[in-house]
Amino acid sequence: MSNIRLTYFSFPGRAGPVRLAFAIAGIPFEDIRLTFAEWGAARNNLELYPQGSVPVMDVDGKKICDSAAIFEYAAARAGLLPADPLKLSRTKEIRVYLEQIFTGADALMNMNSTRKIQDPEKVKEARQGPFTETVKFYLGLVNKVVEDESTAPGFSVGSTLTAADLQIEMVVGFLEKYCEYFDFTVVTEGFPKLLAIRDQVNGIPAVQAYLAKFPY
Repeated sequence: MSNIRLTYFSFPGRAGPVRLAFAIAGIPFEDIRLTFAEWGAARNNLELYPQGSVPVMDVDGKKICDSAAIFEYAAARAGLLPADPLKLSRTKEIRVYLEQIFTGADALMNMNSTRKIQDPEKVKEARQGPFTETVKFYLGLVNKVVEDESTAPGFSVGSTLTAADLQIEMVVGFLEKYCEYFDFTVVTEGFPKLLAIRDQVNGIPAVQAYLAKFPY
């Protein structure tokens, strides 16, 4: 049995789907959740964090430092990567589109044009428009793949759980709970299929048990 240690923050983010994949498959791992103070003190330690970022995962003493590679490992161990090459490609396509939403969120948090604005409501307004357009664009691409490939409600590709479903759950949850400059009705009104996938994942008993034990 592999000795797995995953290091990230206490919210889902890019480690959320990794945690859920391990939970669903019953794969034990050490779930290290850094505070921002701990991260600030340790982020320049390149021995621990070779890219100066998290998540980082140690597997039997070997570090994996890229979030996509970490999730690929977890999804493979959990049996969530389709054997069919086309289905596998489509799940990866979804994951690439969803990553662009996180990239857009990161960029907006560091927008030079909003750093000098003192009024929080004006900052929110300045960020909301560009981010909403980014979300609509990439969720639209994800939704098109789901329309093409899903053969059962609540699943993005085929009729069984795949890695892409966990990524959808994570991004929809991020938009709903953590993104203060986003109007979630964009999702509820425009992308009901993606909401159904989120709900399907959250209804898995192993996911419910994990989140009850390790809530966000």
